[in-house]
Amino acid sequence: MGASQRGMVALINAFLELLYPSHCAACGLALGVPTDARRAFCAVCADTLVPGDGTSCPLCGVMWLDAPVDVPAHPCGRCQAEPPPWIAARGAYAYGGALQDAIARWKNQPDESLGPRLAQLLCDAAARTWVDLPADARIVPIPATRAGLARRGFNPAGMLARRLARRLDRRFEPRALRFRHEPEKSRGLGRRQRERRMRGVFDGHTELVAGRSVLLVDDVMTTGATVRSATQALLRAGARGVRIAVLARVPGDAR
Repeated sequence: MGASQRGMVALINAFLELLYPSHCAACGLALGVPTDARRAFCAVCADTLVPGDGTSCPLCGVMWLDAPVDVPAHPCGRCQAEPPPWIAARGAYAYGGALQDAIARWKNQPDESLGPRLAQLLCDAAARTWVDLPADARIVPIPATRAGLARRGFNPAGMLARRLARRLDRRFEPRALRFRHEPEKSRGLGRRQRERRMRGVFDGHTELVAGRSVLLVDDVMTTGATVRSATQALLRAGARGVRIAVLARVPGDAR
């Protein structure tokens, strides 16, 4: 596409925004014509976002929101005592504030129109974080349960992973993970209970991941029980190593 064509597309998009303004992904306020085409939040809601590249554990990605900004990154106590099976995990943003509200709207209403804008947040962060991702890496989403697909009509992790694969120019492998048996709901469970619930629920597809690096994608990482079980399945299937990319990471000691 030439410069003149790009200019025309920009004018058309601006005109459409005047007629059909975008709305804040959290509070629903009309944004009008955004200065940034990737803008998802109004100014007030955007102020609640906490980027994941602040002070955090380099292994599990948990963020310490109250830590001084000049504290060097170091493994958290849990990772020192029990190193995770993956190489590293990163959240694009801390889970909370406007992002938490937007994810709830996206997944629970559900509002598919929010998917592209939330995926852009993950893509921008991941493009900075995973610059050394091997060229043969596979981008693999956490699969959705049958109940989740029936309720939403889409897999949030799959939507994020597809767009991230396009941004990073890596192969998207939505079939690399499958449920051996679907787990019960995790609401109200503690970390150890979640880990027991998720133990052995996934199988990896050997032909799709054997000898390959994997970037495993999910929307929210809470305790890490889901990605731990998925990582173990991928490693059993022969993956060379697994990294974790999520849109939102629950901060502090709520892991």
